[in-house]
Amino acid sequence: MKDCTDNQVQTAINIPYFEGDFWSNIIEESIKELEQEEEERRKKEEVEAARIVEDGALDDPIEPDDPTDISDKRKSANTHKKKNLKKTASQRKIAKKQISNCSDLITKIFTTMEKHKEAFFVIRLRNPLITHPPVNDTDALIQCDLMDTRDSFLNFARDKHYEFSSLRRAKFSTMALLHELHSSTTDKFTYNCNHCRQQCDVRYHCTVCEDFDLCEKCYYQEKHEHKMERSVQQSLVDVSNDEHSANNPNGDKSLASPQLQRQQSMQRCIEALLHAVNCRNANCINRSCLRYKRVIQHTKDCKGKNSQCNICKQVIFLCWYHAKSCNEQNCQVPFCTNLKTKIQKQRATNHQMDRRRMFATMHQRSNTMQPVSSSSSSSLNPRVEPITNHQSVDSPSSGKPSITTTMGAPSHTTNRLP
Repeated sequence: MKDCTDNQVQTAINIPYFEGDFWSNIIEESIKELEQEEEERRKKEEVEAARIVEDGALDDPIEPDDPTDISDKRKSANTHKKKNLKKTASQRKIAKKQISNCSDLITKIFTTMEKHKEAFFVIRLRNPLITHPPVNDTDALIQCDLMDTRDSFLNFARDKHYEFSSLRRAKFSTMALLHELHSSTTDKFTYNCNHCRQQCDVRYHCTVCEDFDLCEKCYYQEKHEHKMERSVQQSLVDVSNDEHSANNPNGDKSLASPQLQRQQSMQRCIEALLHAVNCRNANCINRSCLRYKRVIQHTKDCKGKNSQCNICKQVIFLCWYHAKSCNEQNCQVPFCTNLKTKIQKQRATNHQMDRRRMFATMHQRSNTMQPVSSSSSSSLNPRVEPITNHQSVDSPSSGKPSITTTMGAPSHTTNRLP
């Protein structure tokens, strides 16, 4: 409210907001309410005018036949004069209505701001004309699904019970989210020991039993009846890192952060996968081409479920990473078409959930405003009202009851309801 007063906002068009904010919907709702009020007022005026015309027609006296009556020319002149006066009066009335509608709208918006002033926060953007020194960010850019959409972030925070209602919870939630952001690029496909149920990097796989693995500790403690082979878990990304280090023995790894190295390795894997898909040369000199061709063939011939096979998991993960930025309609990468369809459906579902959450928040706001209007009307007889978590009403002695409404977390805006 103070920011609008300082900037001398005269109309609703001058109120800035960003895409996805609640302000645009609140302004539209206010315009609809004003239009409904104007329609009801117009109907009442029409009924009142019709009643006045009927009363006037009944009260008109019968003119006597007198030779001294006004001539027909004067009567017609008076009639035209009255019509012109009615036209000018109607035009002035329309202009006054437009001015009053604008003033009513901005007054209604200012009233909403005053009621929810505790829930507002203002962001002042820098003047683009002022030159600022360039910002040197030492942190590398990382790819994280958590920050793709607003809905994915809210769902993750809700599932993990991350809250920001107090300082203690805000600190813990911030640290947990930072850990999730920096560990999101690590390989999430791991093996579990069938005996202790713990994740194992070094595993012993049974050559006879189906999907039976033991960690190094359980392998020496629990003697399995079949022959077991020792293997160290190594993903396609790790293999790509080994090949890249072999091709560049003099490369300085200290210059890049682990996140950047991981992202570059993922990009090299996707490039190798695209090469293997489009390559038709049986004697290709590319070292990774034959291996990726075998991996792709394995995904086609694998008899087990994709969720159980570790190789299929890694291939699906790479294909999903590629499908997020793929724009080709007839892409030859395995699972790309299906994954793109699922990603589009997920984004549409997230958009619908955002819309439903926004409408639910607005409905909740309208419900919380009803008891406040009743309490303000009965300010002469103050009484104690229960205060919920969504609104807090000051004591009637203050003269101006205030409301604090908790809304959903919005995106950045200049003036809005969070």
